[in-house]
Amino acid sequence: MPKKPKFTKEEVVEVAYNLLREKGEEYLTAREVGKALGASTSPVFTFFEDMESLKKAVGKRIENYGEELFKEAELHRPVFKHIGINLIKMAKNEPNLFKYVFMRPSEKKLNYKENFFIGSLSDNSILLLQNEWNLTKEQAEKLLSEAWITTYGIAVMIANNVCDFSDDDISELLSLSFHGVKNQLLNK
Repeated sequence: MPKKPKFTKEEVVEVAYNLLREKGEEYLTAREVGKALGASTSPVFTFFEDMESLKKAVGKRIENYGEELFKEAELHRPVFKHIGINLIKMAKNEPNLFKYVFMRPSEKKLNYKENFFIGSLSDNSILLLQNEWNLTKEQAEKLLSEAWITTYGIAVMIANNVCDFSDDDISELLSLSFHGVKNQLLNK
C-alpha cells in the first residue's frame, strides 16, 4: 500500500502562492516549495506532473483573489472606476502577484484588441459604458482601452516602486483621464 502523502494538493498550492506573494516569481520552484513545506521536492511532484502544472494551479488561486477585488468593486459607484482602483490596490498591496499576472512576457504577442477585450469583464464593461454614457460600441471600446492604459500605467509604476500615489491622486487621475477621453469621444 502506498504511503499517504503528508500534504494535500491544496496545501502545496497555498505554500507556492504564498512564496510567490511574499518573495516573488523566482521563488516559485519545486525546491523552494519543498523547503517551505519542510520537505523535499516530492510533495510538489506527488500532485503535479511538472512545475508548469503547479504554476497553473497558483494562477487559479490568484484568479480567486482577483475575483474578490472585482466583487468588492461592485459595492461602489461608479463600478468601472472602482475596478481600476482595485487593480491599482493589487499592485500596491500585492506587487509580486500583480507582476506575475500582468507583467510577465507573453509567448504570443497579442494585438491591441486581443489584449484589451478578453472575457466577460470587458464585455460587461463595454455594455456598462454604452448604457451609462450613451456611447456606441466602438466609442465604449475606445474608452475602455484608454482607461485600461491609464490604470495599467499607474499600477506598473506602483508595483515597481517608481512612484507612489495617494488614494486621492489615483481617484483624480482615473477620473480626469476617463472624462477627458469620454468628452472627446462624445464631441467628435
